[in-house]
Amino acid sequence: MGLRNEQEAKPVLSRSQWVSAARTILIASGIESVKVRKISEKLGVTTGAFYYIYKNLEELHGDLLMDWRKRNTAPFTNAVEETGSDGRAQLLALGRVIMLEEDYDSAYDNAVRGWAHKSCLAREALEEINRYRIDLISSMFETVGFDRKSARVRSKVYYFHQVGYQALRVDESVDARLMNAPYYSQILTGGIEQYPFDDPTAVRKMLMDVPLNKKQA
Repeated sequence: MGLRNEQEAKPVLSRSQWVSAARTILIASGIESVKVRKISEKLGVTTGAFYYIYKNLEELHGDLLMDWRKRNTAPFTNAVEETGSDGRAQLLALGRVIMLEEDYDSAYDNAVRGWAHKSCLAREALEEINRYRIDLISSMFETVGFDRKSARVRSKVYYFHQVGYQALRVDESVDARLMNAPYYSQILTGGIEQYPFDDPTAVRKMLMDVPLNKKQA
């Protein structure tokens, strides 16, 4: 009877709550700080509540990596799916996701990259997502009209440039990034995207006005 009462008294948290708390700690302090006790304290429960849901910390790690895959790559996929077959619109939508960090958290990517240096599981997940994103961006450049090899190289330059921005934590305002966007576009596409130059407000409006082909409910 006492054991039953003790179990009933334990707050039952969902996996998503544990993952959310672990994500916050990972981004702020790295994978070394993602510990059962620390996550439990953040949620205001005992470590027993953790083991009521998870067998071990490694199982939570798997859920955390799955959360990262979905949360930080869905916006890339949506940039293609919601803009139809217009390659120019796809690239603009992708620029909006990355520059305005719309439904995308670059700090989460950075945290997983740091984790990948210490974990085979994280490294495999990172390599998988890197390949997927590069393939996706390459398909955008092909849709614009570049041949497969040119599209592939452009996609790597685009993606690795963004990874470098994040890894180096470049101290640059959003307006500064928006003002640079036309020049990057000119280098990568020959000006196909036709950004307005040196006007961050106009660039932002251009990105936000990308036509979407969202399915009607």
